[in-house]
Amino acid sequence: MPNEDTKKQVRQLVDLVEIVGERLPLKQRGQNYIALCPFHQEKTPSFNVNPARQIFHCFGCGAGGDVFTFVMEMDKVSFPEALRTLAERSGVALPKGESSESSRRTGEVLDAIYQANSIACELYERSLKSSQSAAKAQDYLKDRGVTGQTAKRFRLGWAPPGWNTLLDSAKEQDFTPEILSKAGLVVQNERGGYYDRFRERLVFTITNASGRPVAFGARTLDPDGQPKYLNSSETDIYNKSKALYGLREASDAIRKEKRLLVVEGYMDVLRLSQEGIEAVVATCGTALTPEHGKTLGRYAENIIVVFDGDTAGVAAALKAGDTLLEGGVSPSVVLLPEGEDPDSFVSKNGPDALNLMVDKAQDFLAFKWDRSALEHGTDTVEGRHAVVADMLDSVALVGDDMKSRMHVHEIADRAAVDENLVLKALSRRKQGGRTRQEPSAEVPQESVGWRAPDWQKRMLALMLDQPDVCLEVDEIVGVDGFSDELGKRIAQKLIELSRTGDQPSATLVMGQDTDPRETRAVAELAQFTLGKTGLDEARKQIRRLRIESVDVEMSNLDARLDGLKAGSKEHRDVLKGLSDLSMQRVELSELIRKNEAS
Repeated sequence: MPNEDTKKQVRQLVDLVEIVGERLPLKQRGQNYIALCPFHQEKTPSFNVNPARQIFHCFGCGAGGDVFTFVMEMDKVSFPEALRTLAERSGVALPKGESSESSRRTGEVLDAIYQANSIACELYERSLKSSQSAAKAQDYLKDRGVTGQTAKRFRLGWAPPGWNTLLDSAKEQDFTPEILSKAGLVVQNERGGYYDRFRERLVFTITNASGRPVAFGARTLDPDGQPKYLNSSETDIYNKSKALYGLREASDAIRKEKRLLVVEGYMDVLRLSQEGIEAVVATCGTALTPEHGKTLGRYAENIIVVFDGDTAGVAAALKAGDTLLEGGVSPSVVLLPEGEDPDSFVSKNGPDALNLMVDKAQDFLAFKWDRSALEHGTDTVEGRHAVVADMLDSVALVGDDMKSRMHVHEIADRAAVDENLVLKALSRRKQGGRTRQEPSAEVPQESVGWRAPDWQKRMLALMLDQPDVCLEVDEIVGVDGFSDELGKRIAQKLIELSRTGDQPSATLVMGQDTDPRETRAVAELAQFTLGKTGLDEARKQIRRLRIESVDVEMSNLDARLDGLKAGSKEHRDVLKGLSDLSMQRVELSELIRKNEAS
């Protein structure tokens, strides 16, 4: 395990707001920042980032923690790998024994898969620059106008023609064929042997939100080669239905421009980004999915899909629009002149021409109305009925009731029919199951926030960052005064930190080999806005909170009395307990009164 000094040093040098802001579009609200939670489906932001305490917490699903927890959850990596990622970013040298090799030998499969992809990416990059077999790839990129700077930024590479180039290179660095297979980098043959998946192809590196390679797309440069594009298989760190090519590189531009273009090809992303249109992504060899829509919606509200204007492009735009609606995004559409893709269009006409079209992008539902009206006509009742039916198929996919109602109003107005009739037709569609089922937004029970008495949460929140208060809680309430086991453990850690002279902060508690439930609970406590108090005021609050706990205990004992036989030993014990608690309550109230009087 890494030592505490290393973790503290990394934590001091990285900013949680910056790390989260690279993955999610944060909006400032007061002193904190909010966003849609990346860990469960929601329509209203409940994900909160506290910059002062460097803690995040979701009030919807209960997820929470520090910067290490965030990277671990987002990238699905172990703590050592999250530490390594953040240490590299902040320039902190990890002590000997915490290198990538030692981590790999711990048996952390996900870490090994990440590192196998990094090894492959470095090999492909080197090969593109220096391998004799890469001459045709270099010529291809030059002919397509891709600069060396763009190639470096997007980590383009070349997979050499040999069957075991990567396999042999990785073996020299102690990677087993089994790990390479899990990473989707090699394929097992019928005889049980392995060979490189990518051979003699131009390689496009697919990264996660941290910029770490997770998969590859590879294009053959042989006119007769098949398939034209070969993509990584899905792995434990790569899901095609969620991944987007170029998202990491586009993140800064998205935040500035507050819009995001979606194109179909890797080369489209490279060309547009190189020409200054940097807020652009593409899917990774798949059609758009609702999961893509959820990812896109977390980055920007203004999503524009850019397609070829031929028949196939129109069909693709219609399908993509419905899919994104299902994923919670209301997209706009740009159709390029027939026969053009974004790469060729910008090459011929320049980026300003595309930006002009993007500025005039048509809302998807308006686009669909025009296409349906063109197909069915609106001069007859039958034609308008068919158009309305097409529109309702799309509107039924919209999960937001208010947006859905607004769309219904627009459809009714365009079709010149009563709005209530359109609403009834929409309701029948939803009830009849004619549309795809929207994924449930229900939060899994195991991820629901920490269920503890409110007084305990407020007491623990009061203890954060205040060692004197921790010691007062220990004296007045004591750890055993907390009825919740999780609360007891957190209180004990805060008190122990205070006894040793350390500041009992949320991040320091999380650094003590904290289990996930405890991490989420501490993150929740850090969201309380109690503020720092003077010691006298803190004592008063502690006593008031203790009174609340006494009242709860007395109420529980009162409830027990009803079922007990008068005069029995258990009955007498409960009465004595009530008497003792009543005396405690009086004493606490008197102390509060004297404190206020002074």
